[in-house]
Amino acid sequence: MPAYFLSKLPISPGEDPDAAARDMLRHSFAAFRARATGNEEWVTSRIEAALATCKKEEAQHETDWIGAVAGSTGVQSALLEQIWQLYEAGKLTGTAGEICGTLLDWVSEKPECLFDVARPENVEGLFGEDYKKLVTDWERAEMALPTLRTLLSEWLSGAPISEMEKRYCAKKNVGLCKISRHFVLRVVPDLSFIGGLPAQLLRAKALHDGDDPANVTMSTVLAVLPTLIREGCDSPEILAVRLNLGRTWSRPKARECFEQYVPFIPAGDPQEVFDVTRIRLRTASALLALNEGD
Repeated sequence: MPAYFLSKLPISPGEDPDAAARDMLRHSFAAFRARATGNEEWVTSRIEAALATCKKEEAQHETDWIGAVAGSTGVQSALLEQIWQLYEAGKLTGTAGEICGTLLDWVSEKPECLFDVARPENVEGLFGEDYKKLVTDWERAEMALPTLRTLLSEWLSGAPISEMEKRYCAKKNVGLCKISRHFVLRVVPDLSFIGGLPAQLLRAKALHDGDDPANVTMSTVLAVLPTLIREGCDSPEILAVRLNLGRTWSRPKARECFEQYVPFIPAGDPQEVFDVTRIRLRTASALLALNEGD
């Protein structure tokens, strides 16, 4: 918790990057109580100790732009550096499912870090008493990761939540799909957050290098991966169909529509801006309508 708190301290632009953090700490409740007892010296010493710890942490990482992402996301710099290494090694490529698989493989190498990027109470809701009896985060993550991988794969494939529930619970009567709904409403946003970290790192690196973050070159899949995860789509094209049709269309229906568009979809660039992807799918929709009219 202290490490997480320190990672969230704001960074000020200008000559004194510690100004905002120092001001925030001076206005904390602990500082207020100390000043009420006349212990101003303690307040000053604690603020300086906190800032010194932050600087020590930053000194261990030569990529200071990663520190900026750590400050804005609350994810430790060491973990972000590992994700950046995956990107530089060319491992964050392919479909949304493949990139998510790579990220979950990375988490699996050190399972307890799952709860640095996902809220423990959200994951806990997928499991019963056996999970709650586990003592360490390592044990909990070891139990949770195979289920997260399976449910995410089915969610991205467009499977209805009733089918997800049947496979998870292994029974015909799925009731209100309690587990699958919890996964979609509570766990998918956390997985979307994880999926968005590579693009955030790329944009932060571009800004550090003096480039425009809005124009950074990356695959369309990586650029929209958080939305792909949230919407349950495994490609930018399927996501484009889902958004073009509107939210009144279900995920499975949008996927059925996409399958009809496939023969008419103009060729695209793997690194195209997503707005271009949406235009290509609108074109496919128009061509399908013309073909059916004939």
